[in-house]
Amino acid sequence: MASVSTRGTTRGFIDPAIKRGALPPASFGVAERKENGDKIYLRLPPGVALDSAVIEVAGHRFLFSFAADSPFKPGKHNLVLRGITFRHFASRTKDWGREDTIALGARHQQLLIEDCAFNWNNATGLRLQDEHITVRNSEASYNGHGGFGGEFGIAVLENNVTNYNQWRGAWGGMYGWNWGGVKFGGAHGGNQTIRGHESIGNLTHGFWYDIHPHHIDLDGLVLLENKQTGLDLELAQGPFTVTRMLAAGNHGGQFTMSIVGEFSISDSILYGGPGTYRKLKDKQVPSPVVNMQWYLRNDEHAKYRPIVPTRFEIRDSVVVATSETSGLFLEHNGYKREHANYGKIDQAYQGNNNLFFAMQGAAQFTYVQANWQPKTVDLAGWQAWTREQGVHVTDPGFTDGLGYDFTLSADSPLADRAAALPAQRIDPAKIAEARRFAAWAERGLVLNGEDMNDRLTEDGITTVE
Repeated sequence: MASVSTRGTTRGFIDPAIKRGALPPASFGVAERKENGDKIYLRLPPGVALDSAVIEVAGHRFLFSFAADSPFKPGKHNLVLRGITFRHFASRTKDWGREDTIALGARHQQLLIEDCAFNWNNATGLRLQDEHITVRNSEASYNGHGGFGGEFGIAVLENNVTNYNQWRGAWGGMYGWNWGGVKFGGAHGGNQTIRGHESIGNLTHGFWYDIHPHHIDLDGLVLLENKQTGLDLELAQGPFTVTRMLAAGNHGGQFTMSIVGEFSISDSILYGGPGTYRKLKDKQVPSPVVNMQWYLRNDEHAKYRPIVPTRFEIRDSVVVATSETSGLFLEHNGYKREHANYGKIDQAYQGNNNLFFAMQGAAQFTYVQANWQPKTVDLAGWQAWTREQGVHVTDPGFTDGLGYDFTLSADSPLADRAAALPAQRIDPAKIAEARRFAAWAERGLVLNGEDMNDRLTEDGITTVE
């Protein structure tokens, strides 16, 4: 979608019936009083036609500010926000947090957010900073960039939702860097517990941790139909502990680890791959459901703290490839053989009691050999390369995995583990909305003959073509 971005200048109220043409190009006026018309008057820049322009209206950059006048001064402590909806704010991201939807600022502590909604805002819905933070039963959806973001430590986040975000990035063709349904990171971002989080249909990563977070517990994540990876862990020693995660249908794979020292995934379902081959070292290899990669990185973030491969564990979990071009695993060791970490990477992975299944063709696994060339092998070759034990290769017996119904049939080999796994049925309306949202953001405002402008106006956003 082509777009033109112009910042207008307000001229106050000028009655256009009295002084026609008083507004110069790229300006607007507001007639708030009913007797003055109760309208917004605007004049577009030269060369922009009204019938092809996208016009956005926001009331404020943020609702209120607790930030200090400097990013280096403490913000407010002991805040409670409960039952508030934050919507249609022209929030920004590159201002040290002083113009987020809530301008919290830096160095605040003891924050409780409960039963709040941060929907349809310009940038990130809710950005958190510092420590001692609790967020419960809240939502950040339909935001121009990410849902939740920030750099903070010592936190509990329970039963939150970040769905259908990153439409502004999609308008510009940007899906990856720095955004996610959730994107948390930072060197002091540790000691966090995330429970029962849902991240569906984001036009970017579902849930992403980056830049030295540590001691992170993730339980009950539901990550579906996101444009990039479901769960992405990057540049951190860890440890990360992931339990009862359901990651399925994410376009960039279900789990990616990039330069992480220690993680454990258990009692989880990782279902479906991108469905295309990917290029690795000038070869085409199956795109993986699970991607574990290490490579040499020398930027300022990598130099801040050394990372040593210690333990990569996946156990008691289900990994399913849904197309013939999808592999189950990719292990990419990108170090030179003389590097101290080279030999540790291939010894760090531990797999135990997992169920593997390829819906089309044989199960495929890829690893990078000592000559830096990728090699795709069958299960026996993967077991010879790694410490994968207790493997079960069979259909898991989901009711309708492709339809996001992961309940187990009566004859499923996992029937006795139904309570331990996230064997649940996803509401089809959520998946349908993810696809409708993507079509609106990526291909225009008309989908299957329905004018998405009308529908989105009903849902709380006004877009004028």
